[in-house]
Amino acid sequence: MSSIQKEWHDETMGWSKFALNFDAEADKRFTRCTINIKGDDGFGKHVKGNISLVIGGRLAWSNGINLGSGGDMSYSINLQDFVNKYSVAWAPIVIDGHISNAGVPPAGATVTVMVEYDSITSEQKKWSDTTIGRSNFEGLDFPLEEGFKFTECMINIEGGTGLGKKIKGDVNLTIGGAEAWTSGINLGSGAQMSHYVDISQFCESRHINWAPVKVTGHISNAGIPPSSATVSVTVVKIKM
Repeated sequence: MSSIQKEWHDETMGWSKFALNFDAEADKRFTRCTINIKGDDGFGKHVKGNISLVIGGRLAWSNGINLGSGGDMSYSINLQDFVNKYSVAWAPIVIDGHISNAGVPPAGATVTVMVEYDSITSEQKKWSDTTIGRSNFEGLDFPLEEGFKFTECMINIEGGTGLGKKIKGDVNLTIGGAEAWTSGINLGSGAQMSHYVDISQFCESRHINWAPVKVTGHISNAGIPPSSATVSVTVVKIKM
């Protein structure tokens, strides 16, 4: 088992927000997420709040927090349960939420997150731009590679952050020149969208063995200019 671990701790008189981000990586497929929240020790210490797990921009799980002095709560979430539900095989993960003091101040808590992953052979390309008007994607193509074929594809689009930032547009995936998926883009500040396509299944339905992959599209400013976005495309490949 391989894993990545991140931790957050804070003490607060009132309210404190947290966010632990695990970006999608070309050589990792996240499989399980284990979350532990522990309240600080001390007479009369007490925290309340909430915690959420977001996968590829979609809320996958959430729970309240209610911990007295030294109390703790743990959860283990099988990320593969969301593969079919959200049509994602791997995607960025965010664990966020807040704590608030509910006892003798200051009160605090430690949030520890461990994400397990399988190693995969893949290739990732990114495009990012800032625009006042319209900007077209460039360089998100995966030509045929000798000795390999592509089996899966994940597209993730994240809007730039900032008050009033918003983008609209479209995104298209072609496999062997045939349209495999298309969607509109409508993202506010920092919002994300992810989509997974089974390349092997698509090729089999068209009686072809392997094919090149290409993502095209554009973003346009729909809020306070300038707006921006980052598009990440990851393809899994196997030896033929």
